[in-house]
Amino acid sequence: MRSFSIQKTVPIAFLIPLVSCVGLVAAIAWYTGQKAVDKFSQQIMDAQSQRIRERLGVLLRRPHLINQLNADAISQGQLDLSLDKPDALLINFWSQSQIFNNVNGIQFGYEQGGQLRSIVREGKVLQYNLADSSTQQKSAIYEVSSDGKRGKEIKREGDYDARKRPWYKAAVAAGKPIWTPVSPKKTSDTLQLRISGARPIFDKNKRLVGVISSDFFLNQINDFLSGLSKESSKTIFIIEPSGKLIAASDKKPVFDDKGEQILATKFTQNPLISQVAQDLEKKYGNFQDIGKVGKFKFHPVNGEKQLIKVSRMKDDYGLDWWLVIAVPESSFTESLQQTRNAAIVIIIGTIAFSIFAGVVVSNWLVVPIVQVNQAAKHICDENQSFEPEKLAIIAQRGDELGELARVFQEMANTVQDREANLKNRLEQMKNESEKVKKAALESQMSGNTNIQALLLRSREARDKV
Repeated sequence: MRSFSIQKTVPIAFLIPLVSCVGLVAAIAWYTGQKAVDKFSQQIMDAQSQRIRERLGVLLRRPHLINQLNADAISQGQLDLSLDKPDALLINFWSQSQIFNNVNGIQFGYEQGGQLRSIVREGKVLQYNLADSSTQQKSAIYEVSSDGKRGKEIKREGDYDARKRPWYKAAVAAGKPIWTPVSPKKTSDTLQLRISGARPIFDKNKRLVGVISSDFFLNQINDFLSGLSKESSKTIFIIEPSGKLIAASDKKPVFDDKGEQILATKFTQNPLISQVAQDLEKKYGNFQDIGKVGKFKFHPVNGEKQLIKVSRMKDDYGLDWWLVIAVPESSFTESLQQTRNAAIVIIIGTIAFSIFAGVVVSNWLVVPIVQVNQAAKHICDENQSFEPEKLAIIAQRGDELGELARVFQEMANTVQDREANLKNRLEQMKNESEKVKKAALESQMSGNTNIQALLLRSREARDKV
């Protein structure tokens, strides 16, 4: 009893090696592709993080650069701080505002009397702000002409003492250049968050003269991050170690109506930011050491998987922020997905080709063998006759199967001829035997002469067979 069929085995024999080989190659290609994508995404995100930190570093150095320039000018006697000559300091601030247009305000507060000399940027308009004896120590706002001269007074607000301002007190307490904490700033048309680079100024005797301060509005960081996010679908945000947001790439305010910073975990305007922040807080308990995570994958609710990169922004003036970049994983795996789809197509094509090749080979190789097998069965079966013409097509082939068919035809013809001769001999013997029996009856009457002759002829016939 046969356990398998060659006609079914041959197509499978073609199918299994080809599919296995292609599948193995596809698996290796996918694995190496995944590794390459992971490495590539790491390099890209590291480069993006470095680029952002460098660009923001340039922006954030400008307030301190202005303070340094002014401090140097004061120490060298190039900048007049006389209380009765406010315009000299104001025009100097105006000149610097023309060069550093991303700085939103420059002010100098005097230790003597808490007087103020300041220039502020209201939208695209510059204004001077004075508070001294000429304004009865009130905060007076003045227009600024196109050549930097002080124009007419716009309005006069309440009493002002520079020594009581947060930026002044923070610089004096530190005794060195610092960043002030983030605070809200109400302008004529909007509410903004700002930080100020503040620096105490001392005379030659190390006595405090006052504090020079330059303001930087954080919405500029929002604008910068928003421009980067438009280049791709990434989300970028910056948070303090306290978990409060500094800026986000979607340009939505990161503070409430009172100017209070919003916690990143509660930033409902952007669910991705809040979910990533919640995941970081869950892992570390706070935002002090989240930089240890470096890079990880995160799958937000109702969203596609994200690659997250966390890096630190820190400088010599006390700034300490975390920069977080979230990029959809599909941004990097698109080419890998194309490779995977191509591999699937190749495997399907290989299976189809293997089946087709198996059928063709089966018809070309196995079918003739089956026909020869059937012919052999016909020869063995007395109830069926062998028809040599059934092997005629196979016998015309020039390969081993054709040779086998021809040999089989000759063998079958020889067997049939011998079988026919044997039947004839047996028929003759049967006839001779009947004659012998008949002669035996007659021998009783006529003697044994004829019987001996018949027996001799019968023996000769058997010998021939």
